[in-house]
Amino acid sequence: IEVSGHIYRFAQDCSRRYGEKLHLLEITELSAERFRQEPVSLFLKPDGKVGYNSRKMHHFSVFLHENRLTFAIDGEGWAPRFGIFG
Repeated sequence: IEVSGHIYRFAQDCSRRYGEKLHLLEITELSAERFRQEPVSLFLKPDGKVGYNSRKMHHFSVFLHENRLTFAIDGEGWAPRFGIFG
């Protein structure tokens, strides 16, 4: 995505298991000969609690809607059972 003249991309971190983390990187150099990127932050990380991405994440989309950046994310998580929360 491009924001205020900067180009960013999201990268899934599967170093320990598939879909564990999502990083935000800024592309600082892009040409036919060279590519360079710098980490900006850890964008999403499952927390292990009950929730949509408590185990892992798979898909992340960014789009402009009504002049605002909007994110769509899916994940695999633990579902609450019988209305009981830990």
